[in-house]
Amino acid sequence: VIARTYIRRQMGEEKEISELSLDLDRKPREELKKIWGKTEFPEKYSRLEEAAAQTAGIVMTCQGKLITPLFCRLSAGKTRNGGENYPYLSSVSCPDDPKAEDFISYLSFSDAQVAEKLKAFQVRPEAIPSKVQIIKRDASAYVEEIQIDGVSLTGEEAADALGLPSACFFTEPQENGISITVKGNGHGYGLSQCEAQAKAAEGWDFKQILEYFYSDIEFCTE
Repeated sequence: VIARTYIRRQMGEEKEISELSLDLDRKPREELKKIWGKTEFPEKYSRLEEAAAQTAGIVMTCQGKLITPLFCRLSAGKTRNGGENYPYLSSVSCPDDPKAEDFISYLSFSDAQVAEKLKAFQVRPEAIPSKVQIIKRDASAYVEEIQIDGVSLTGEEAADALGLPSACFFTEPQENGISITVKGNGHGYGLSQCEAQAKAAEGWDFKQILEYFYSDIEFCTE
């Protein structure tokens, strides 16, 4: 339903759309066979076909418009509020996300490594770690603004440049560098795949799961 909603939103009034313009990482059957193995492939692929058939034509709307169905691998414990741009994205608790093996990541960088990764922002090695300051976090603990060597970056900009799995990170100075602890994987907005899987295992159906992560939505069949 998420994929279908995204595709229909991208299509707009068009009846057809180029797959390349969707910016989706779709894997062909043969590649899935290699990933899953020939033994597990038939069962897993049949589940995908069944899901597509059972939800045929169903999309999500809010106030009569198709939503932008954001999702992430796993949140930092709760998802992020979408604000005015995404009013259907309210912060919700994800108690199963912290149980994931890759929930917490630990990284360490030398001052020179940080400067190299942030060279587009003209950060100097001698400014690390003394001139690294978290300015603002949102209610879900994700960094909204960080200042490095007098340069202000969004949490996403810093995470992308440093190669962090999410913008929910915490810095600690270390000799000639910095250590970073990261929670979650992905931007933290919308559905958490890890939490959704846990709720499915508890018996939630797809509509219950989607309504948990996306508020004030309606399901429409096209």
